[in-house]
Amino acid sequence: MLSLVYGAELQRDSMNAGDGDESRDEEGYFLEYQGGFNDDVFLSAGARYTDNEDFGTKTTYRAGAVYLVTAGEGEFKLKTTYGTGFRAPGLYEIAYNVGPFATPPALGTELGAEESEGYDAGVGYFATSGWYVDVVYFDQKIDDEIYFDLINFSGYLQGPGESSSNGVEVSAEVPLNDMLTLTSNYTYTDTKDFEGEQRLRVPKNMGNIGVLVSP
Repeated sequence: MLSLVYGAELQRDSMNAGDGDESRDEEGYFLEYQGGFNDDVFLSAGARYTDNEDFGTKTTYRAGAVYLVTAGEGEFKLKTTYGTGFRAPGLYEIAYNVGPFATPPALGTELGAEESEGYDAGVGYFATSGWYVDVVYFDQKIDDEIYFDLINFSGYLQGPGESSSNGVEVSAEVPLNDMLTLTSNYTYTDTKDFEGEQRLRVPKNMGNIGVLVSP
């Protein structure tokens, strides 16, 4: 099965910062291919062209693949994705840095667009009885990351370099009976900001466990 998805969109942002209305248009044009082969290989590839009124144009990409392997009473799923991203600073972020609540070093700071690149690869086993275990490794890098100054609370700053996040996520689900399902997930994340220090407010270890109830 093959499919091709394409389209265009127009996003208009506006706000009133107290000294007049601010607005900005962003046009987007996208194309995505999706295909399956022999019921066990699935591929996708897409591209997006973005034209931001204030920050210019950028083309970003995304590709992914899934391979299914029957094993016992279930199947293994091998998967990977790779993609790039582009984000212009929001009107609120720009307005905050020139507003009455901003202080140095953010006061008057001109923000630029940030760009990102990342990939993930994982394997999971999905049993026909309903339980599964899924493990994914991820790696993401952001150039010129925009962030709020959580030390001085001065406003929005931009790291002059590369920030990164990588780690492993494990998730599982086990049906206990017809009504109850046990769910859990755990994520280990190693982060570095543009200065090589751990990024603020990003936990290294995070986990959840719960029970889903079906009527």
